[in-house]
Amino acid sequence: MKTPIAFRCLTTLMFAASAIFGSTEASAYKLPSSSQVQETPDPYLQRLSKSLSRLAEKSKKALVFISTTTTVRGGGGIMDPFEYFFGPAPGNPRNNTPRRQEGIGSGFFVDVKKGYIITNNHVVANADKISIKLSDDITYDGEVVGKDSNTDVAVVKISDDNFDRSKIAQLPFFEGVITPGELTMALGAPFNLEASVSLGIVSATKREQLQITTMGNFIQTDAAINPGNSGGPLINMAGQVIGVNTAIVSKSGGSAGVGFAIPSQLARLVAERLINEGKLDRGFIGIHMQEVTPDIAMALGLTKTQTGALVTHVVDGPAKKAGVKPDDVIVALNKKVVNNTNDLLLGIGTKSPGTTVLITIIRDGKRKNLSLTLSNWPDQHTNNLSAKSKEDGQRNKRLGLSLKALSGLSTTMKKALELVSTQGLLITAVEDGSLAEKAELREGDVILSVNRIPVNNVKEFSKIAGAKGVTSLLLRIERRGSFMYVSVNLGDK
Repeated sequence: MKTPIAFRCLTTLMFAASAIFGSTEASAYKLPSSSQVQETPDPYLQRLSKSLSRLAEKSKKALVFISTTTTVRGGGGIMDPFEYFFGPAPGNPRNNTPRRQEGIGSGFFVDVKKGYIITNNHVVANADKISIKLSDDITYDGEVVGKDSNTDVAVVKISDDNFDRSKIAQLPFFEGVITPGELTMALGAPFNLEASVSLGIVSATKREQLQITTMGNFIQTDAAINPGNSGGPLINMAGQVIGVNTAIVSKSGGSAGVGFAIPSQLARLVAERLINEGKLDRGFIGIHMQEVTPDIAMALGLTKTQTGALVTHVVDGPAKKAGVKPDDVIVALNKKVVNNTNDLLLGIGTKSPGTTVLITIIRDGKRKNLSLTLSNWPDQHTNNLSAKSKEDGQRNKRLGLSLKALSGLSTTMKKALELVSTQGLLITAVEDGSLAEKAELREGDVILSVNRIPVNNVKEFSKIAGAKGVTSLLLRIERRGSFMYVSVNLGDK
């Protein structure tokens, strides 16, 4: 009897499938489960791995992802060769065309109940809009509580006080001493990759003079920190914040194993003052200083190992009133050793104006204690201008500032402001929300020229600034002995 064609075809197909995929009766191939490296897992390594995983999971609940939108001007189009060397010409569209710039960063809750989040100043500085995304993936509008560019610390919060707090956590600050070699974990959103964790060690502490901020020292770590990690926490193995991730050293723009974080003690001090005061008015003593090198120490008749801050110049201010003189070496502040200029800058700059401090100096080989009361830090909007100077200033309504001819300023005031110029216009007041404030002009600045034309009186300034068709001003200014250009866009308001 002949086999039906359909049956023969089916049999052929089954045989072919069996040849390709294996017999249904034979066992399918499986990779071996045994290890030739280590038969018995190390209990310690297993516990360590699980502990790190739990630490990361819990800490990420305090992490937030910050995105910002900022309006910037210029930067578009092809640069003219003359512009490369001499800067953009007044009224150049490259300066005036607004464009939106997006930014990313990280932050972390330090008080869930009140909604306070710490991040970097450079993450939120000049932002028109701040969005805060929580660990539960819900995004809220954010607002700045306070920010400080000198230490790069900022405090933000969610605009809606009734946001859902049920799935988030807060991180405590570590108050002890950090030593190199300790394990640490960095959290954040590198390259916008949210909830990323990297592990490393503390490479060094008290890194200073890195030109990252005006004041402060840093923790160095090899835990991977990349763009987007800024403002995120650097934590220890107890889940405590030892620092705020801030900067990296890299030729490629990515992590090279050299990252820096603001120490927790400084971040906490600054954050608390920003929360309580909304800003950080800094103490000021009125000196110029430099490091005490072994050669300088010996030239002053001190031991080669003597450290401290050498006074090179004294301006009108608390130090001068207390009797501080050039060549004095400041070796202690409130009986705490001052090893270098950074120690003194940090110690004075984190105290409020009006605070009385005790400094210890060495003069002619002898120690001497001097008491002085701090005044305002001169690099702020409150520049110790006298009430009479402010009253004398003529107001420019369009820019929102008041001006006074420098020629009419007293010699004492010129010295207090450390000015080099003898001609120009002193800014005696800057109004909140004005064009002048947006351009970051400050009380105490001296306007030397407008659109490359020197100005010596208010009438000249007003004529140029108010001329028909002028849409922007290029101001050359002096600020406490330093010179710079500032662009003011007249269409910003």
